[in-house]
Amino acid sequence: MSELNLYSPLFHDKEKAREFIEELLWPNGEVCAHCKESDRIYELKGKSTPNGSYKCGHCRKRFTVTLPPSSSATCGINVSRILARGSLVE
Repeated sequence: MSELNLYSPLFHDKEKAREFIEELLWPNGEVCAHCKESDRIYELKGKSTPNGSYKCGHCRKRFTVTLPPSSSATCGINVSRILARGSLVE
């Protein structure tokens, strides 16, 4: 991986950090964290729905790139902090 610029918006903007991690982990599009399917994924866009929330058309479960499948909605990962530490591992 090339050297990262600590002044980059990735480290200070949660949306930019989430988008970067989505591109890194899902280069060919979103993949369900529960059943690993990728052909019937729908982005959720409600007023109270956080950006980057998806629903799988196969298992009908919700997921995001920042929440492991077994986590509750209150255990979100601060992706900006992970990128700043440089501890993102594939």
